[in-house]
Amino acid sequence: MIWGNELWEPISAFGGVFEGNGVTIRNLQIANKGFIATNTGTIRNLTLENVSFSADITEGAGALAAESSTSVIQNCTVKGVTVTVIKPVVFGGLIGRNAEGRIEGCQVISGTINLNLSGAGNSNYGGLVGEHFNGTALIINSYVGADVTIKHPSNSSGASCVGGLVGWNNSGKVKGCYSLAKLEVSCSGQVGGLIGANSNGTVLACYVAGSISGTIYNNTGGFIAQNTINNADATVTACYSTTQINVTNNAGSNKLGAFVASNSTGINQCYFVGETVTNSVGSGSVNGISKVTATQLKDKKRQMNLAIEAKDPEFGFSFKVNEDAGTNIYCPLILQGAVKEPGFGGSDFGDGGDI
Repeated sequence: MIWGNELWEPISAFGGVFEGNGVTIRNLQIANKGFIATNTGTIRNLTLENVSFSADITEGAGALAAESSTSVIQNCTVKGVTVTVIKPVVFGGLIGRNAEGRIEGCQVISGTINLNLSGAGNSNYGGLVGEHFNGTALIINSYVGADVTIKHPSNSSGASCVGGLVGWNNSGKVKGCYSLAKLEVSCSGQVGGLIGANSNGTVLACYVAGSISGTIYNNTGGFIAQNTINNADATVTACYSTTQINVTNNAGSNKLGAFVASNSTGINQCYFVGETVTNSVGSGSVNGISKVTATQLKDKKRQMNLAIEAKDPEFGFSFKVNEDAGTNIYCPLILQGAVKEPGFGGSDFGDGGDI
């Protein structure tokens, strides 16, 4: 369905079931906030293509919804989103703020998010979700594509957290997700290839294979910029980063890490492949993070999958070796429907099976 020249005024509040039935809405120009302003219902099987906003963003927004609370977003896609944010307000390529909601099987495939911020204050920006918070909030099996670029061209005080997938994960769960986004920055915000800041959040079986370039003035990490965990249930488990980092570092060596810039604890079976930045963290604990080559990372599949099974036996996904020669340099492991690893035998038993 091609939307005409008429400006789309957002649905102010939605609490029912929006069944898209695979429909694509093209050339949608949104007045403000998003397709929906506040969602407390279920939205599924819908694609928004060539999405833009009629004016620069000065209030919280997302292409599909500005806010989604105690809700379900399932199998929704955004392609070709173009937006410029000029005030320190939350923005996500799909959802601005997700509170206690479930986002499953969603993706932002292409677009440009410009953060030309001015004024005092802090906020959060992500390729998929700007802010993701509270214990029941879940993002699962979702991604941001390689044709997404997030630009923050000025050293503004307005960006607190910028992430390829999520800006700020505050006690939420992110499982089986990845980002291939390009982050072009020159800002004082905290910048992470997957997540800007992770505060007591659970991150499981995720990976990053995008890039970070520009000039940095604060915590910058290939996977997470700042990881703060003081809750035993919150961990970063079985994740990896091959983020290409090419930055001018005006923040100091203790604020740049190939995996995480500032880390407290709670990381297990995580790896990074990196040549330009070789230290796993800028400051804090290095436990649970190792530098590997792409070939060595493939050999870590079994350990990572066992860690996934131990953390969440009902998760439903596991890693497999990526056999595609066009992508396996930066994505050596990719996700699949769960295949249980054998309890013994190591690599001699290949990908597993019954004996």
